[in-house]
Amino acid sequence: TRQLFVDMGLIILYTLGASLIVALTLVPAIAQGMLKRPKEVKNGLYERFLNVYGRFLRRVLKWKVVVFLAAIALLVGSIFLSLSRGTAFMPEMTSTQITVTLSAPEGQTREFEEMTGYSDQLMENLKDVEEIETIGAMMGSGTLLSGIGGGIASSGGRSGGSGSSVTMYVLLDPNVKTSNDIMKEKIEKRWGQQGDQIEFTWHMKLSLAAFGLAFVVLVYGIVAYQWWFDYMTAVFLACSIILAFTSGLEEEVFFDKYIGGCGDLMSVALVVGVARAVNILLENGLISDTILHFFSGTVTGMGPILFILVMLVVYIILGFFINSSSGLAVLSIPIMAPLGDAVGVSRAAVIAAYNYGQGLISYITPTGLILASLAMVDVPFSRWLKFINPLLIATIALNALLLVAQVLIG
Repeated sequence: TRQLFVDMGLIILYTLGASLIVALTLVPAIAQGMLKRPKEVKNGLYERFLNVYGRFLRRVLKWKVVVFLAAIALLVGSIFLSLSRGTAFMPEMTSTQITVTLSAPEGQTREFEEMTGYSDQLMENLKDVEEIETIGAMMGSGTLLSGIGGGIASSGGRSGGSGSSVTMYVLLDPNVKTSNDIMKEKIEKRWGQQGDQIEFTWHMKLSLAAFGLAFVVLVYGIVAYQWWFDYMTAVFLACSIILAFTSGLEEEVFFDKYIGGCGDLMSVALVVGVARAVNILLENGLISDTILHFFSGTVTGMGPILFILVMLVVYIILGFFINSSSGLAVLSIPIMAPLGDAVGVSRAAVIAAYNYGQGLISYITPTGLILASLAMVDVPFSRWLKFINPLLIATIALNALLLVAQVLIG
């Protein structure tokens, strides 16, 4: 699982870090230059709705205890339903078969007799594990080496040659209840080690420094010279060539790895292209402007707390259609901030609602980076939604509380 999701975790980390830098530097600068004096906008339909809603609230609040208990019941019920769905992305599964691989260090091979000796040693040590019923071992070429069945060992195979790995198939007793993690610990204990310690060589240190320096150059170029995708691509391409030298890779190995990595990203490139096409349709068709105009009229004249909560929902919806954080800020902040002034909500609170809403929807919006990230690690979008939905609901509730607190504190 760690190997499967480490790339996605790094992508999310870099994306959130870049968004934070933009939110703390570029967005306030643009907002300061574009915000104008608020203009009072009247909306007859909204005024009528506000009057009806006000009369309804005055009647309902005559029974404050009932309203309070109902709110508590809804809160407890929502928490219970969220937790009942579970938060495990990939639940632990048990199986009666375990695959164990003994492999030589990367780039090295071992003689056939040496690898069979390792496998025989491990199989001998595993004979006294009560959960194990049968063991079979295969060399990398598919040759049967040895097997244990019913506690009796038998051997067969070939001699001579070399290989880099031995695959062992361990069948567990179906009548014994155990987990894969427990069996993994027992097998590693019988082998006598928890795995080889990887040495942090000077090649690795130099490569890590070069990789970090590439991001420093990238951030400097974006801030100082307004670099965009063409320059960013050039920086990463130059970084990959430098890493080939710092890591000590041979020319043939480097190009094989590079071409293989590009092949893995072809599906990602197609997803990014489709997502960009959707964004172009929304922008050039003035669909995003229409949505923004509708919501700006909806929030006019609301109370401060209701206004900021509705703003959070509005930015979540707008973020689904406008996945560019800077683009959403340029389009919406000059309109929404004066509306906040009219109802007594600070512009800092409006910008906070923008940051929360746009950041929350980025976890699931198909027009953003999430589909590309999931495609890179081969995780279905439906599985990601099942995992992220409970966390997303809890985060929305927490952000709403923080916005209300910010409005009340002033």
